[in-house]
Amino acid sequence: MHELLTQVTDDLAQRSVDAWRPAFGSSPARWEVEATARLMRSDKVTPWGRAPIEVVWKAGELLYVAVLEYVRATAALLVPPFRTWAPTTVARSAVEASAQALWLLDPKIPGRIRVGRYSTMRLYAARQLEYTHGKVSPGDPLHIYGTPPANVAAEAGALGLKPVTNKNSNAIGYEGEKPKSINTLVQAVVGGNGAYSLLSGSAHSEFWSLLGGYQNQGPSPFGVSVEQQEAEVASFVPLVRACLQALLKPIDHACELFDRRALANDLQRVFTKIVALMGE
Repeated sequence: MHELLTQVTDDLAQRSVDAWRPAFGSSPARWEVEATARLMRSDKVTPWGRAPIEVVWKAGELLYVAVLEYVRATAALLVPPFRTWAPTTVARSAVEASAQALWLLDPKIPGRIRVGRYSTMRLYAARQLEYTHGKVSPGDPLHIYGTPPANVAAEAGALGLKPVTNKNSNAIGYEGEKPKSINTLVQAVVGGNGAYSLLSGSAHSEFWSLLGGYQNQGPSPFGVSVEQQEAEVASFVPLVRACLQALLKPIDHACELFDRRALANDLQRVFTKIVALMGE
């Protein structure tokens, strides 16, 4: 399992370097640049520069980089004898980052909606940061830790994005898009058959195990029990499947959006080899 995940991750990391820009003038992404050209102020400058859609593409790329790093970490944790009992927790993070990238890079939506989704994601994250800042009261102002919600709203307003409001008339999204729960988004990665619930539940189990929560005692020196240390690698096959789905699906979207036909063909060959090794 370790060798497979490591090899596929390294392979996709190399192949995907140039995947995040339009390859041909006829690609859907090129049309997006033209369609979102109106998202500019009268001085031809936006808060993000001359091409706001490219910032959204970059966000999708950065989310995919996060997927790569989380899967690399998961692979490192699948080398027996196990010393750190946290592979499901890290794999869950890979799936969640992948789900957000999929939502942002959906090739079926137009560019303006894509910018709206990005602004919606930023606003939701800013509100969560604001809430946490208020609970923790660290002493430093909110902007030290991230962009305040008011700044996100101001940038969206400068782009002329139409806000979606809640019953209190507060903006919660833009261009008809509302924030989606991670439980909803991850279904595009691992399916809606309860796979994410298993990941989430297993992750919480790992937290408790590391903290000795179920044994009413402190954690072991290595953070694992004897049973965990001697676990069979084959038992992690579902986890590896989830990681592979997290790796492949966003790149598939990118290939369609940016018209990367050669990369799409390569990915199909990679997928065929994986199926041969692991089965459907």
